[in-house]
Parts: sequence; structure tokens; C-alpha cells
Amino acid sequence: RYADAFLFHLPEDVCKKLSTNGYELDVDYEVHQREDKTRDNGRLKLNHIILTARPVMSAIPRRQQVNKQAG
Repeated sequence: RYADAFLFHLPEDVCKKLSTNGYELDVDYEVHQREDKTRDNGRLKLNHIILTARPVMSAIPRRQQVNKQAG
């Protein structure tokens, strides 16, 4: 719909994880200056986008103290 928009088709589980900050996002781009400086400053050329999953921090249960009685 927009000249400067991107459309991605991602599975539902990836979308949920992305919306809950489950990925680190790395973007690589280049800035291209126009020869005609009177108009826009330039354009961005998107080289790639990388989603890296964040590690899942699981809760480790605390150890229970064991009372041994001498028998």
C-alpha cells in the first residue's frame, strides 16, 4: 500500500514471539544520497533483517533442604 513499507508473512508463533520481545532485531542498510540536494536527503537501501531468538529463562526450582535423622 505504501512505497516505503514492507510486508512480511510470518507464522503465528513467530508473530507472537516477536510481539512479546522474544527476538533481537538486527537491520543492515545503506544510505544513498541523491545528486539533487534540493529535494530529499536520500534513500535507504535495506540489505537484510535478521531475527535472533532471545534465550528463554526458565525458572529453576530452589533446592529443598534435606533433614537426615540418624537412625
